[in-house]
Amino acid sequence: MKEDKPKIAMIIGSLLRSGGTEKHFLQLLDGLNEDFNFVVFHLNPERGKAFELLSKRTEVFNLNFIGTFSGVINAIYSAFALLRKEKPSLIYSSTLIGLILILPFSIIYRVPIISARRSLYSKYSKSIFTWSILMQKIIFWINNISSKKIIGNSEAVGSLTLNDAFSKNKYITINNGLDSGSFSKIDKKKVDIFRKEFNLKSEDFIIGSVGNYRKVKNYKQIIQAADYILKKDQRIKFIILGEGIERDDLERMIKSNGLENNVILTGYRPDLAEALSIIDIFLMTSISEGSPNALIEACSMKKVVIGTDVPSINEIINHGKNGFLVKLHDSEALANMILKIYDDFENMDKIKEEAFKTVLEDFDLEKNLAMFRKIFSEAINKH
Repeated sequence: MKEDKPKIAMIIGSLLRSGGTEKHFLQLLDGLNEDFNFVVFHLNPERGKAFELLSKRTEVFNLNFIGTFSGVINAIYSAFALLRKEKPSLIYSSTLIGLILILPFSIIYRVPIISARRSLYSKYSKSIFTWSILMQKIIFWINNISSKKIIGNSEAVGSLTLNDAFSKNKYITINNGLDSGSFSKIDKKKVDIFRKEFNLKSEDFIIGSVGNYRKVKNYKQIIQAADYILKKDQRIKFIILGEGIERDDLERMIKSNGLENNVILTGYRPDLAEALSIIDIFLMTSISEGSPNALIEACSMKKVVIGTDVPSINEIINHGKNGFLVKLHDSEALANMILKIYDDFENMDKIKEEAFKTVLEDFDLEKNLAMFRKIFSEAINKH
């Protein structure tokens, strides 16, 4: 690490799955490495795919956070000692609990904090947002008064953040960034391997979704829609790419409906672009999304997309223009929309082009990185 560049300590809750926040951190590590040195701190002592990806790029430190009183004290001490050793010029925290842990160091050594809000509050997310209303308000108040800037990744996140913001002039929305070119490089050999692994034929019509197997992703709506569709047409296949704690429940649901031959859980895939390349219709059925990277990636590959009509999916999808929206939990409506597109698929080119245009205009990675570069530099230089 070159010591002539300012160092930024990035705080994240978990390094198990590779989700939106983890992808965001990877983009910062790769895109701003000429401007800053980075180190990563994570709360959850368990390690998974995200740890593997991030540790290849920078040093990663575990704070061993445990949600007890003694666990909090120990994590604060650990954070203080590690940060004092690393001497960051700025702290960028994507977790409210993480921000609390590093606050003593920030106050004593006057190191500025920038915090990120990258999700909507959901009862399906095990986080601060499931705590009591009073505790939420206290945590939000500490977050907002201690942060130089608060960065959200969608207008929906922004609206929710501003409802409890201590100082509204601290907030800014920066859309997720995507290098659309990275999803245009398809390895045909990997495509063939993927098809063979899951017995997917070239004539199959493929419906796909990408995301961690969690309740908030609402994959049951997809499986229920598949059950409805496959009673009418067995030529349609469904693939869901991801990993997570809901896998066993989803597999039981698939088996109980006799859908094993047509609904496939692939698990985590490093060949995401190749998998997306064979999908005809992409589904995003989440109950809650801060800003879904998988949906943006599908749009960048000019896929026909269907999403549930919830924030912030409905910020990205303009129904009938660049994709389609259906009511949350209405499996029959989802099935009927899929069948309607299936019957008229040859006339979907304009929809696909508009989806790609949305990515170019609203989710350009270089614009995203330029904004983060500016905000990080200003916070460091004003200190």
